[in-house]
Amino acid sequence: MSEPKPLEKEVEDILKPKPLNLRKIEKELLEIYYNKWDKNRIDEEFIKLTVSIFKNRIKKTCEFYLRYKDNPELFLKEHPEFEDKLATFCKAYKNGRCEGEHRTFCKPSKCLFFFELVDIEKYNSWLFRLAFKDVLEG
Repeated sequence: MSEPKPLEKEVEDILKPKPLNLRKIEKELLEIYYNKWDKNRIDEEFIKLTVSIFKNRIKKTCEFYLRYKDNPELFLKEHPEFEDKLATFCKAYKNGRCEGEHRTFCKPSKCLFFFELVDIEKYNSWLFRLAFKDVLEG
């Protein structure tokens, strides 16, 4: 097998899962700016502002996820528009409907037992995908 080309190595490194490093992103943007761009088209302050915006958005997204992780009751209270989706995480929910013994209370807000019957792993996985959908969809 041949040795990967420099660009392939660079792409491989970008695609590896790793903790977010905003300083490295800023450094890479500055290198691109100083080495490849017309200095009149973009300035250093713009790059720093861009990284600051990314940092704030990522922080808020993490706070959103951590606030509701393991807490579908709080999520439902603060985001009732997702009630129908939350119903699908009930362990009694099968084939598109509630098949538990309390069928008349199929909505999470009306079911006295919903939060005891939530599949928390499925809920957390869905919540993570909701919070980071723009990143995960590529």
